[in-house]
Amino acid sequence: MYSIYGLDFQIDDPTRWKLYDRVIVSLDLAKREDHLERFRSAGAWDVVVFDEAHKLTRLDDGGRTERYRLAEMLRRRADAFLLLSATPHQGYTQRFTGLLELVRPDLTPQIRRLEANPEVVGEMILRNRKSAVTDAEGNLIFRGHVVHRVSVEPSATTRRFQDYLHAYLQRGYRARDEGGAAGRAIGFVMVIYRKLASSSIAAIERALRARLERLASGGRESAAIDIAVDDLLDGGDDQDDLGDVDGPAEFFVDEQRMLRELLALAAEARCADEKLRLFLDRVVDPLVDQGKRLLVFTEYRATQSYLEEALRKRYPGRGIALINGAMDLAAKLAAIRAFGESARPS
Repeated sequence: MYSIYGLDFQIDDPTRWKLYDRVIVSLDLAKREDHLERFRSAGAWDVVVFDEAHKLTRLDDGGRTERYRLAEMLRRRADAFLLLSATPHQGYTQRFTGLLELVRPDLTPQIRRLEANPEVVGEMILRNRKSAVTDAEGNLIFRGHVVHRVSVEPSATTRRFQDYLHAYLQRGYRARDEGGAAGRAIGFVMVIYRKLASSSIAAIERALRARLERLASGGRESAAIDIAVDDLLDGGDDQDDLGDVDGPAEFFVDEQRMLRELLALAAEARCADEKLRLFLDRVVDPLVDQGKRLLVFTEYRATQSYLEEALRKRYPGRGIALINGAMDLAAKLAAIRAFGESARPS
């Protein structure tokens, strides 16, 4: 039986850790300084397991995110240490070697010469293919899948927005090239804006509006940019509020004017959102007609809310359940139950 830290129990007195042998904790809760200190006081653990371990990021310049520092601390207090990830490399060699050093710090010299010692990877990674995974009775769990790609041809309105957004991002990247901590932060923000734009018009529109509102109300010509690097690097629906963490200083001259023009174009593009229309027509409608359920994954809450609004308008009275990072565990479990119960015959 596992106890969930923050839900089933809290720790005020370090001696009370002895009451909890098996603990589950949210990574982003544990990394916070007040909770981190409580885990430091817990003493030794037999086994520490990190799921989605690729979120334990060590930066290319050697800097460590809060999540990585949490893992380092627990690594020193664990007899056994296990990282789970379906995407451990992600195309970033330095971050990958950071994960390897967490697992086997004793092999750090070889890991840092990974190109010359590729065989070292085999000493610490166990790779399981989905095609070979079975349940307790030996039955294959994954039976393959069929992928249908729906091509979206942007309208002239959408292209105008995309072209102007590209110009805005290029200005941001040039500001990044000026160097320093502020330059790196601007680069991170530009990357996230690109990701938001690929998710939905609603996601990038919300971020740009938050950015403009922050600039308009900042009242200062310059300020240090305070970036939550863990969140920027690792993704997640909290990046919808990027405008709230990227500081009031303009990234480049005349940024506010560009933002206002971008938002006007985004409003036009939203009215002619061919991506949303094709999603409803080509993906959702056929499944609804067949009485099937649909599970939709989005990276950002703004996109989730955008789809929820469209689905409720299109299918009034249909059951729609949401799960996102703003919800507590009880609400998430209730949504899961509602989704499961919708499959039962009445």
